[in-house]
Amino acid sequence: MVCQHWPTSLKRGREVQLQAVEEGTALAYGSAADIPNIRPAAAFALILSGIAAALLNGLGGLRAQVINGALYVQWGEEISTDGPSLAPGAVEVRVTGDTRGNGAFATQLIKKDTFLGPYEGELLDEAQYWDRYPSGMSDYAICIDAEMTLDACERVKDTSVFSPCHINHSSTRNNVARQPLREQQAIHFFAKRDIQIGEELLLDYGRMYWKGREDKELD
Repeated sequence: MVCQHWPTSLKRGREVQLQAVEEGTALAYGSAADIPNIRPAAAFALILSGIAAALLNGLGGLRAQVINGALYVQWGEEISTDGPSLAPGAVEVRVTGDTRGNGAFATQLIKKDTFLGPYEGELLDEAQYWDRYPSGMSDYAICIDAEMTLDACERVKDTSVFSPCHINHSSTRNNVARQPLREQQAIHFFAKRDIQIGEELLLDYGRMYWKGREDKELD
């Protein structure tokens, strides 16, 4: 799980950030090939970002929030938050047997929409992140928004109990979705479909994760 930071605070993830206080420019990231047409909302966000968010929330497959003067739009899989919580011991962390190191594997059937847990880590603001990672790259940090990041560099070392920071990447076989909760400064993870016993939990990290290291990209 990696977060790539840029000097202008561009963030990784399948979402669009519309800066209501700047130029209303859409900044798109993720592995989704088809990006919705949000230009009208971007222009409107310059004046009335709250109304723009309400309009976007009325469109299927889109979720919008206005946080600190920025309009965030997320699209892709519909995420239901009404599912059960993950049963204790339903996921184990073990060696994958390939170059990825450890991975998270189901020991029980995990039903679609199961809440897999929050991303556990240290909350860092932008200045703290850059102090810790001057290169802008980190292996276990995930961005909440343009200002805050959760860093699980310590939590990931504990493999005795599963945490979402143990989930590996796949752009084609992913069975886990994430939901940013920016007001709560949290990110929650859910099963996109039924996950069978022995199956690895996988998440699409997004295109920006592999920028500059395309030769190392894993499916």
